[in-house]
Amino acid sequence: MSARALGLCFVALLALAMPLLAAAPRTVTIVVEQSGAPVADARVLISADEMDAVGRTDAQGRVTVTTTSTRITVIADKGAAKGSVSGTEALLTVALTGGAQ
Repeated sequence: MSARALGLCFVALLALAMPLLAAAPRTVTIVVEQSGAPVADARVLISADEMDAVGRTDAQGRVTVTTTSTRITVIADKGAAKGSVSGTEALLTVALTGGAQ
């Protein structure tokens, strides 16, 4: 087999293997709180390798996302209160500081 043919076979095998090498999707729950209490309707900005998303927390101060990234960064705010967190855990808590709840 020629070097060129061997190279094309390698590229084809790599292309087929890439989906197998990709990280599996995982669910991350984000909780936004202030002084230990959940914050409903807080704005949440989520940044991960494959996405950037904006959402709002539910009545329990939660947002759930599915991602293939191992690490995500979250910035949350409600009024003048702001907070951020970055991590790899399945549950991330953002503590808001400043402003009134």
